[in-house]
Amino acid sequence: MRGRIATIATAIIIGGIVGGLGLLLVIQTTKQTKIVDGQPLSYWEKCLDGKDALLKSRAVAALPQFSSEAIDPTITLLDHESAQDSAAEVLAAIGAPAVRPLIGILQTGSPRQQFGALKAIDRMKGPADPDAVAMSAEVLRGDDDTIAPLAESYLLRVGPTPRACDVAATIVQSGSTAQKVRAIKVMIAGKNLDRHCADALLGALRDREDVYAARVAFNAVTRLQPPRAELLEGMISCAAMFGDRRMDESVQRTLSSMGKSAVPGLRRMTTRPASGERLAAVNALRTIAIAQGDSTAEDALADFAQDSDETVSLGAIVVLPDRFWAQRNFAEKQLHSRFASIRDVAVRRSLKLRPAPVERLADALDDVDSSVRKTARFGITELAMQKVVTIAKPSSNDAGERSRQVRLLAFRIAEDRDALILQAIDDPSPVVRLEALHAMLQNNINDKFADAIRKAASDPDREVAATAKESSDRETSAAQAH
Repeated sequence: MRGRIATIATAIIIGGIVGGLGLLLVIQTTKQTKIVDGQPLSYWEKCLDGKDALLKSRAVAALPQFSSEAIDPTITLLDHESAQDSAAEVLAAIGAPAVRPLIGILQTGSPRQQFGALKAIDRMKGPADPDAVAMSAEVLRGDDDTIAPLAESYLLRVGPTPRACDVAATIVQSGSTAQKVRAIKVMIAGKNLDRHCADALLGALRDREDVYAARVAFNAVTRLQPPRAELLEGMISCAAMFGDRRMDESVQRTLSSMGKSAVPGLRRMTTRPASGERLAAVNALRTIAIAQGDSTAEDALADFAQDSDETVSLGAIVVLPDRFWAQRNFAEKQLHSRFASIRDVAVRRSLKLRPAPVERLADALDDVDSSVRKTARFGITELAMQKVVTIAKPSSNDAGERSRQVRLLAFRIAEDRDALILQAIDDPSPVVRLEALHAMLQNNINDKFADAIRKAASDPDREVAATAKESSDRETSAAQAH
């Protein structure tokens, strides 16, 4: 009895084991032979790489149903020219599970595989994978005329991430022209430019070696809304480099939309080495100062007043309001500029002040440039005759200042003018005595002046004596001629 029980138990155990193994074998067999539309994975992969268009189309519909199992064999087909497009469709339909393997292909695959991988990533539905976007930006480094443009197209469609923009910025700083152009477009599409991207764009805008990339950068930057203040310097430099009227108009439109926020960047351009760039900055500041009456723009223009280029300096000072010319230090710098045009403007603007600082203009009466002298003499004479100003008596203890006061006595409208000039001819300072002689010579020489001039011909100062003698001889010759 016991033997029979043991035999039955053993049979049950063996049967269970055999049944379990059979069930496992069935499950594994079923897994290995998943069927879609009546065919396994291997069949549809062959159809995908075949020539029958109908079967290829059915394979594109069937393979995504195998999900992750279909990824590796389908990726292999990306390297087959006849199957690549269909393989990309399959991988795009599989979606997220295929992203990581496709990124790997972008890193290490053949050019044909990379192109196919980009196709698949580009065709995927839903939000773009950040890693795929960043890796697509890396593809911009290549010179392949099919892969890089597709990467650019994809990035512009989905919108580059900050990581992708950072990659693009690096390419702009060191790539070829074609690489730079694509990377610039990608960066601009990112909109939220960080410091790295802004610096890269500034470099491109100022690049005189790669003018094509510079122009692309300019066109891209001008389309940014709102405009970026930190890029304005580069825009102005680029427009100045090309000398293009349409580019200048683009800068003006940008300035109009930026208003006062543009001033700090423009002010920094005083240090730009190219005079054309500095002049462009001055013109931009003038636009803001005139259109908006902005005092910060006026202050920035004053920084350009001492520019080494005459056109830049002149462009800056002609629009400055009276508050600058009323500042003695500022005005005297312009009155002693090495450029006659600047000195002439300084004289004219100083004459318009009320009260007019005529003592400040004394040096202009002896300017080496005849137009400056004429402006000063006519202006001071007119003010004196209109009694807008009163020429003061010489009273300074400083010989240099006293000589300037004496120089202006020729314009004094008062009965004591001649007496003051005659008094100055006996001044202890030779520079004052010389100015007294000049004051006499600017007026009708009466008998008292003639006697003083003859006496001055014996002055211990050589210059005073020579000036007096020359004048005296000239008067003697004129008298004899008559």
